[in-house]
Amino acid sequence: MVYIPALPKDQKLDGSYFFDTNIWLYLQGPYPDPGDRKTQTYSAFFKRILDSGGTVCIAPAVVSEFANRFIKLQHDFLVETEGAPERLKEFRQTEEYKEIIENLSDELHHLIEPCTLIDSNLNKSQYDSVCEHLKPARLDFNDAVIIELCATNELPLVTHDFDFDGCGLEIWSSNRKYKN
Repeated sequence: MVYIPALPKDQKLDGSYFFDTNIWLYLQGPYPDPGDRKTQTYSAFFKRILDSGGTVCIAPAVVSEFANRFIKLQHDFLVETEGAPERLKEFRQTEEYKEIIENLSDELHHLIEPCTLIDSNLNKSQYDSVCEHLKPARLDFNDAVIIELCATNELPLVTHDFDFDGCGLEIWSSNRKYKN
């Protein structure tokens, strides 16, 4: 485990790293808080990787999870503040939804542009492994897929989610729970 805030400032980060969805939500919203410690830490870490010639990897599962969460967060906000339809099926028919999708398209472009898209075609035996990762009942299916993708591609996982503790991957995080 690597605790990101403890990294020496001059350490080159020229390897490849896989960013979990929660990191992208800190970096690209829909409501990122530039004053938030996590946002600042992961933003600086992302910049250091790119400046060092490193690679940030992403997979379709993360893009999908980001997109769904982006839409849900904005939908929830509009339900509370603007009286938008609570049922997503009805909300999809509104102009607000169309605006969210336009914003999402821009965000996905910015999210994917600096990244290397990794192959996420898992074979049948890898899905067996994914199901094994689910047995401790700490992870959702996408998290188990992320573990398998990182293991297959020999990538460290950058995450703030403590659910990955003990998953067998090299974890990079600013989550203090990983520090102990």
